[in-house]
Amino acid sequence: MHAARQIPGNLHPYIGQEAVAAGACACLRPDDYIVSTHRGHGHVLAKGGTMKRLLAELLGKGTGYNKGKGGTLHVQSIDSGDAGDHQPGRRRSCPWGWAGDSPRRSRGRTR
Repeated sequence: MHAARQIPGNLHPYIGQEAVAAGACACLRPDDYIVSTHRGHGHVLAKGGTMKRLLAELLGKGTGYNKGKGGTLHVQSIDSGDAGDHQPGRRRSCPWGWAGDSPRRSRGRTR
C-alpha cells in the first residue's frame, strides 16, 4: 500500500515488534494509560483499538483515530487510554500531564 502511494508520507511499520505491545498491554486494565516511544501501531491495537480505524488513520481518512492527521508517526487512541507515541527527549508534556493527574482522578491506575 505504501509503495502504491495509498499511505501518505512516511511509513514506520511495527513488524517483528508485536510481542512488546502485547506483553506490555496484557497486564493493563482498560482504564490504564500507555504511552509508546516509537511506532505505536501495535500499542493502539493491543490496548483495544480496531484495525479498521488504525488503517483509516494510516490512509489519511477522516474515520481514523486522529481524523487521518496523525498518520503512522502520531497515531493515538485516547478513548482506549493510548496517548500515542512520544519519542524520547521530545513531546513529554502529554505523558507527564497524564501521570501527574492520574492520582487525583482515580486511584489504582497504571501510569
